[in-house]
Amino acid sequence: ALAPRHARGHRVRGTVLLDLARLEEAEAALTRSIDLDDADGVTWQNRGGVRLFRGAWVQAAADLTRAIDLFADPFEPLVGRGTVRAQLG
Repeated sequence: ALAPRHARGHRVRGTVLLDLARLEEAEAALTRSIDLDDADGVTWQNRGGVRLFRGAWVQAAADLTRAIDLFADPFEPLVGRGTVRAQLG
């Protein structure tokens, strides 16, 4: 079982669930990880990706912007946010 207070474990679980296209479960796991450690840019980026796939454009943009703020080299979240902006018009 996953330790309830282990942020990285929740991030890994969420990422695996994202790869399996189990988006609701992935978002929940990544949200739990953020609740435990809100300074992990990878988790924000991954949850932004989940929200992008779900069509939750405004929430995806917010997550990807937070990831950009946390990354030293934010190329991937910038690309994701560009995708969101294209969808929003």
